[in-house]
This record gives sequence, structure tokens and C-alpha cells, in this order.
Amino acid sequence: MTKKCSTSRCEIDTYKNIDKCILHCEKNSYASDFDKSNFLPSFYNELIAYIVKSFFDSYPKDVELLSEESLISSLKETDIKQDFVTTWLQKKVLTLVNISFPFRDSRDSFDYLQILRKLDNIHFLDCTFVSDGLVR
Repeated sequence: MTKKCSTSRCEIDTYKNIDKCILHCEKNSYASDFDKSNFLPSFYNELIAYIVKSFFDSYPKDVELLSEESLISSLKETDIKQDFVTTWLQKKVLTLVNISFPFRDSRDSFDYLQILRKLDNIHFLDCTFVSDGLVR
């Protein structure tokens, strides 16, 4: 039986033997997190799923205009295209709560900053970053 994250209001399954999900569990140095099997790519993929769910929960009427697959595809794209989905993403407000962001490396295919750059209106509430800085 899978357990849910111990973070308040989080419905994501726990990550391995930790009582929190991949988004809310404590992050360490890049080398330490990278050495954990699939840890950083799991964070990247769960962040995308969290963002998509957040948008659909916040803007339920827009679900008719977009598909989950189109949002996921747009968020995973390495380039920022000017299409309907990207324009829609840039106009919406996203609130990220209690997320613990790992150290990132721009050379990784799972660099979460590539996702965040596509969103113009993000509110970070009680989030932590293991980083030497964020550059837009």
C-alpha cells in the first residue's frame, strides 16, 4: 500500500522510504541528490505533474481548451514557442507551496528552471532552494 506525503494537503505518494513526496522531501548537494537513483528526474517529472494539476484545479473552465498532454509537452519543450499553450501558461498565475527545490545544473535534461522560465506569474510560498542562485 502506498502512503501519501506527510506535508499538509499533499496527495502525492511518498518517495521511497521517506515520509514525504519527491517535491517536499529535503534536498542536499547536487552530487548527493544526483547519486540517488532517478531522484532528480523524478523531481522534474513530479513538478510537471504538480503544475498541470494546479492549473487544472485553479482554472477548471480552461480544461476544455487544453489537454493534459499539451501542457506536459509544452512544459517539457526545451525551447519557448509562441503558441496557444505557451501564451496560456504565461498568462496564468501559479502558486508553489512548500516545495523543496534541488540544486540544478543547466546541462541536465531535467533542469527544472527550464520549466519555471515558461511561467511568468509564479508565487513561491514557503519554498526552499538548494542553489547558488537563480537566473532568469
